[in-house]
Amino acid sequence: MNERELMRLWREQPAAPDTFDVDALRRKAQRLDRGVRRRNLREYVAAILVAAATMYFAVVRDEAVTRLGCLVTLAGTAIAVWQLHRRTAVDTRDPARLAAPLAMHYRSELCRQRDALRSVWLWYVLPLLPGPELMLLGGYLGGHLPISKPSDLAIFLLMPAIGLLVLLLNLHGARQLQRRIDAFDESLAENTP
Repeated sequence: MNERELMRLWREQPAAPDTFDVDALRRKAQRLDRGVRRRNLREYVAAILVAAATMYFAVVRDEAVTRLGCLVTLAGTAIAVWQLHRRTAVDTRDPARLAAPLAMHYRSELCRQRDALRSVWLWYVLPLLPGPELMLLGGYLGGHLPISKPSDLAIFLLMPAIGLLVLLLNLHGARQLQRRIDAFDESLAENTP
């Protein structure tokens, strides 16, 4: 191969991809942070409403099973909120101060959120199931929940059905995050010399 052919091959080779757009990455990271903060705020507000309603039922109902259900619901809500904060709260540390490139910080946050959604059954759904079921049982035993035929017992499937829906929605969200991680990894590979 002569010099002229080498020059032609060099000119015809595909151009190196553009460098990674740090500003676009920073905007993506900020969007992720805002989305997580909003979701967590909604969950915290919902937990306050659940706690208020549960305390109301604990006061107005005199059945021991209902009150036990209220205590279990409050405990489950506290566990779920604590775990939500522990597992998903936005990492407010500056990645530059941690000597971590922004790209790796963003990717680790995506992975952290994905992992939290994948395990939501354990730390969110499971703690919230028994309390309302006990409250329903207390209402049934106290005569506040009229159940006259076997089909009326379907009310006891309401919370597990809601739990299953929450689980499925979170698993869907985890799959979407995994797709974002995969696309981000491809983009990083294309832009790494």
